[in-house]
Amino acid sequence: MAAWGECVRSILLLLHSFFQSAVQTMACVYLIFFTLIFSLVSTRSDDHFVGELIFGQVAPFSGDQQYVGTQVRAGILAAFKEVNNKGGVHGRQLQLVSLDDHCNPEDVPIKTRQLLDIPNMFALIGFYGADGIMELLPILNEQQITNIAPLTGSSAFRHNFNQYNVHVRTGYDDETLAMVNFLITRKAVMHIGIWYEDDAFGGTAMKERKK
Repeated sequence: MAAWGECVRSILLLLHSFFQSAVQTMACVYLIFFTLIFSLVSTRSDDHFVGELIFGQVAPFSGDQQYVGTQVRAGILAAFKEVNNKGGVHGRQLQLVSLDDHCNPEDVPIKTRQLLDIPNMFALIGFYGADGIMELLPILNEQQITNIAPLTGSSAFRHNFNQYNVHVRTGYDDETLAMVNFLITRKAVMHIGIWYEDDAFGGTAMKERKK
């Protein structure tokens, strides 16, 4: 898994050197990421992963953020259905097991360990929120399991590289840079107002935008 993480890191660095647009970069990351996942599946030992490939998700399915968690799960299931209808990945069907963290970051490690008790858990996917994912990091390192597509733009996870945390979206700083560059270079806008949530999430995003 360490080699897998280093491979992804090298690809991300290469992409950033070639593309200035965050949109172009992320489109390429999606394509390369899924190609690597399929290659990874084909090289994993059949003694450990037979039958279905099980992915685990912990996200809010109740509480204030339940809409986000529900929609993320729906998107993953739609993608899995499309792949499964075409024969799966090297003949293996994809299965998603989702648990509710009730919008409580402290529940994330508890629910994650429940997922990891499931035999043949292949990877984690679609975790939501910076605080919850921060709670997850020690488990990723301990269990050496990959967390795919965490839904957060926090720069804390990008400036501090973790080989098991594989992003398929850009961070707040790159998003902000792309938006500001567009407004200045394409629209000649020199005065930009910012609206943000008055909470921890909004404070983090605001800090990135002030840069």
